[in-house]
Amino acid sequence: MMKKTKILILLVIFLCTATISFTETNNPTAVDSIKDQAQAGTPKAVVAQNAFSFSEVLEGETVTHAFLIENQGTAPLKVLDVRTGCGCTTAQRPEIIAPGAQDRIVVKANTNGYGGRVFDRAITVFTNDPVQPRIQLQLSGSVIQFARVEPRHIVLSGRRDETLQAKATITPNQKYPFHITSTQIDKPLAKMIDV
Repeated sequence: MMKKTKILILLVIFLCTATISFTETNNPTAVDSIKDQAQAGTPKAVVAQNAFSFSEVLEGETVTHAFLIENQGTAPLKVLDVRTGCGCTTAQRPEIIAPGAQDRIVVKANTNGYGGRVFDRAITVFTNDPVQPRIQLQLSGSVIQFARVEPRHIVLSGRRDETLQAKATITPNQKYPFHITSTQIDKPLAKMIDV
């Protein structure tokens, strides 16, 4: 009876070991997957300078900057998309960067409407790099106004036969002095407004 029990235990251990061994060879583990990727090659996106601060610009100027992106991996790097988050900023991207090569993501920012403020925009780059599928870029800088207009908007409302008036003050920036020599009203409004 004792011999049968020992043989039965040994048989069970043998079957369990064989099952575990069979399972390991037929089901790839995470380590196997990493080994397969290493053999097949993996892209690696590297941006040495992911933030650029431009010098003070005049409102309305377009700021252009090229961010260098390098593929330090062993497989082609695909730049899948670039999102700027605002219509005032656009980006041009390469589609594929070969291993060991580099290219540029060119960002253009229109500063119109940013006078007197800091322009600060985040740009998100999407790649096929498995470790870093998203790269955040930053473009910022001071935008100065050519002139200060107060108030910035005038709304006139009243009856048709009523005389309405409002006043706006235009103060030139000291760096860009000017004088108003004449004014012009849009043609549709010219019959209704006196300046």
